[in-house]
Amino acid sequence: MTTELLAPPTPTEVAVTVVTDMIHEEKTSTFDEKEFEKLCYQFALDKIVLESSKELAERSRDALQVFVDKYGYVPEDAEKTIRCQTRKYQASVTRPTSIEINDSRVEQFQRICRRGRIAALFPAIFTRNVYYTLTPGADKAIEDAKPSAKFKEAFHTLYALCFVPKPKSPSLTFVDFEAEKEKREAKEAEKKAKQEEKKAKQEEKRLAKKVGKASA
Repeated sequence: MTTELLAPPTPTEVAVTVVTDMIHEEKTSTFDEKEFEKLCYQFALDKIVLESSKELAERSRDALQVFVDKYGYVPEDAEKTIRCQTRKYQASVTRPTSIEINDSRVEQFQRICRRGRIAALFPAIFTRNVYYTLTPGADKAIEDAKPSAKFKEAFHTLYALCFVPKPKSPSLTFVDFEAEKEKREAKEAEKKAKQEEKKAKQEEKRLAKKVGKASA
């Protein structure tokens, strides 16, 4: 039986193809700004009473997340994020992934390095404490590696198989623009009040000093 070998990974990223399920419905419906803002408003209210009504907030969060999944767009330079935005609100759903190292594959990769007469290269790629971790110079080591022709394909294939993509739970980022504006205005007002207070004290000292000189 012939085993299809994977192409070598690039220097800057792991050559693992991640195939994910389609999680978004086809966006054939029209984005409803009022419905979006209604969901955001409800979510903002429920966040206020989160401690006393955690379940309610989670339901409103889930509803908002479903809406963003259905009608959102992918922001520039954020390919794992879906976003909806109006003048009042912004909501983003992000589904990050992490890479786990497959210890058994790493050990197979180490054996290939030994058989390919480049055993000294392995510590430049992986280190092991309780489990294997990728070294900071792994990409460069892989790029510079020169395994024997007999083991070249197996070397790159097993290196790619050392990594396992692990999906993470989606996260929802929510921005209430009006609330943020109120916070900024309150902060600016507080800063201005402190400046006025400082100015008044300085003026008071100046007048007291002037009066003292006049009395003398």
